[in-house]
Amino acid sequence: MAVPVIATSDSNTSAGATASSLAITKPTVVAVGDLLILILGDDQDKQTSTLWTTPTGWTSLAYAGDGTSDCSTTAFWRIADGTEGSSITVNRS
Repeated sequence: MAVPVIATSDSNTSAGATASSLAITKPTVVAVGDLLILILGDDQDKQTSTLWTTPTGWTSLAYAGDGTSDCSTTAFWRIADGTEGSSITVNRS
């Protein structure tokens, strides 16, 4: 069994503003059958919810935070099948 490696990563920031959604560019090296993991780190002192909706076609993997504090981590996963598009958009719930 092959050991997973991080082939590439991307980051996005709202630069201090309250973000209601984030669009993350899918790495160009993704091939059908690859495991994709999306991890969101959120430190938002102006937002009352740190919860993010599960993007279409993705599965929720983990959430750490209490839903009301200003800091949380959320993770989602999916297997690339060629239909995921060039970017992933997550919205605040």
